[in-house]
Amino acid sequence: MLFLAVFCGFLAENVREHTVEHRREKQFIRSLIRDVEMDAARLHAIIENRDERMFNLDSLINLLNRPDAAAYSRYIYHHNSYATRMTFRFYSNDGTMLQLKNAGNLRLIRKQQVSDSIMSYDLASRLMVQSGNWEEEMMETYRVLAAEIFNGIELEKTRDEDNNVIRLDYDPPFK
Repeated sequence: MLFLAVFCGFLAENVREHTVEHRREKQFIRSLIRDVEMDAARLHAIIENRDERMFNLDSLINLLNRPDAAAYSRYIYHHNSYATRMTFRFYSNDGTMLQLKNAGNLRLIRKQQVSDSIMSYDLASRLMVQSGNWEEEMMETYRVLAAEIFNGIELEKTRDEDNNVIRLDYDPPFK
């Protein structure tokens, strides 16, 4: 009788533990979904801003390569103002991911395909952050090169008091 009571207690504890872990798995998944949704919204904003910057950089390159580029300096200065202005770096909302990895909670995810997808997303997020670091390095190189071309006093005039880009109504000189 005592053996049966201990055995039933053991079974009850296993069922309770399984139920608690299943509940924690669902909580982690819900939290991870919220993190991914926030990351997706951030990436959407980054893509929009990078598209705008790419348009301005293409226009800048086309104007700089014209033989009469000085005649278009107001447009060149304008497009240049976007070159390093929109730096939107991606930082993953990784609180849930860190909990899953560091506390050994990834074992709670029962489906291997889901676990693999989570790890793939983590890798992709880290690569996006690294990509932002490389982009920052390229923009710093551009800033150094641009300082050799553009007059800083004139460049300041391409921003209003709220730091919005404005187009000049005259053609400023280059260095």
